[in-house]
Amino acid sequence: SFNSCKDDEPEQPTPATTNIFTELKGYTGKTFQFVSSTIRAKGFNVLSFDSIEEMRIYYFANSDNSYKYSIGEYDDTVFAASYEYINDNKNLLLTNYEKNSQTALSFVGNSPLLYYSSDIAIMNSEEGNMEFNNRADYLTAYNQNKDSINYCSESWVSQTAIVGTEFNY
Repeated sequence: SFNSCKDDEPEQPTPATTNIFTELKGYTGKTFQFVSSTIRAKGFNVLSFDSIEEMRIYYFANSDNSYKYSIGEYDDTVFAASYEYINDNKNLLLTNYEKNSQTALSFVGNSPLLYYSSDIAIMNSEEGNMEFNNRADYLTAYNQNKDSINYCSESWVSQTAIVGTEFNY
């Protein structure tokens, strides 16, 4: 997912998409109408929306509900965007999660990080949830417990973006 932390002009042209993070960043700062039209042109339809005061979160899905976008809008400007892949193959989902985490790390790679956080939930474990504030410790725990993980996430916060990945099985 990607959240904008700066004020972008609402009508900037969308940059060429090289990965999902670039695509999502390209939606922030645009009008909701522009983003909605772009996502609909990809074959997605609005499933529902939630309102929190003047903010709205719109949920889009493809025809078989295997891919979903969530778009946060305030005052007709998109401020947050996320993308979700749904599948019941745990190994495929973990592989995608690992690739997306690497892509996220590359995406924020040259920006000074203000904050990093991650967590892991392990099935039938007395340890419960494990939380980390550095990636080396997280990766050690992730690799040691990969077969029994049922949830994990990573988040990177820079001055211009909040980027995260999540696995949920």
